[in-house]
Amino acid sequence: MQRGLQSILGYASYAAMVTEFLDRVRQALRTPGVTAGALAKRAQLHRNTLYGWDKPEWNPSAETLRRLEPLIVEIEGTGRLADEDVAPCPFPAEALAPS
Repeated sequence: MQRGLQSILGYASYAAMVTEFLDRVRQALRTPGVTAGALAKRAQLHRNTLYGWDKPEWNPSAETLRRLEPLIVEIEGTGRLADEDVAPCPFPAEALAPS
């Protein structure tokens, strides 16, 4: 009986961690400038993988969560999702300002 209780408690702990991470994903996707499409692309996921992220029944795979985790940490730390597809501008901002 003890073994069954331990597995239930382990599952409950795991389920709570997943639920917390899903909340973090949803919060990150509410960050201005962060889109589900850009997040999926950076995580190397199909763009439809994050479809329905705002619905309670959204149930991503463990692999999806694994790929999202470092990006969610990035968004939480910087307030944005860096765009790796855009090279930094080689000109100083002053050179681009209208005269």
